[in-house]
Amino acid sequence: MASRVLIVDDNEGVRRLIRACVESIGLDVCGEAENGLLGVQRAKQLSPDVVLLDLSMPGMNGAEAASVLRSAMPDLHIVLFTMYEFGDALAAAVGVDVVLCKTDGISKLMSYLQGPRSTAIPSIPDRPLSASNQQPVRPVRPTPTSARDLESFDIFRMFDSGDLVWLGAAETLEEATAQVHSFGVSQPGKYVIRSLKSENTTTIEVGRGVN
Repeated sequence: MASRVLIVDDNEGVRRLIRACVESIGLDVCGEAENGLLGVQRAKQLSPDVVLLDLSMPGMNGAEAASVLRSAMPDLHIVLFTMYEFGDALAAAVGVDVVLCKTDGISKLMSYLQGPRSTAIPSIPDRPLSASNQQPVRPVRPTPTSARDLESFDIFRMFDSGDLVWLGAAETLEEATAQVHSFGVSQPGKYVIRSLKSENTTTIEVGRGVN
């Protein structure tokens, strides 16, 4: 299990969200960085057990940072947590231990951090996720077996950049709304609720600021 985690992502809101979730499962966030170059520097300074890297960042991107870190710190566990899913091919090419897609949900990342280091998390097909068309891409799910399964709702966190991070699902709109307000206590901002049955979306702003 990881104990000290370094978060490297150019989106401050995403970093805050990941930090809150990592700390909620009892792990220590030893530092943050907004680009790959700073991430490499802080990894060398802080000696984390795990580095969480975004892929697309200014200056030095996540793939470049991973390559440098793998050479300098061969025992470091490196997770590429990105809006795009490239799977094992990219992981092998840049020397990371696993590639996880943000649209699979923050809970997948938390499960990975809590589980054995060698356990791989199943991935979903390549897809960028943007809020520009107001239609979030829903995660791959098993074929519904009842009307109740059909009438469920996905919950996303929306950032100013247009990025959406899937947080979970609820069986009713009321439950989804309650979850959004619960998330908003520590992470004020915009959230999107999407009905899997009608594909309608509802955007809710919680708290004073939008991250």
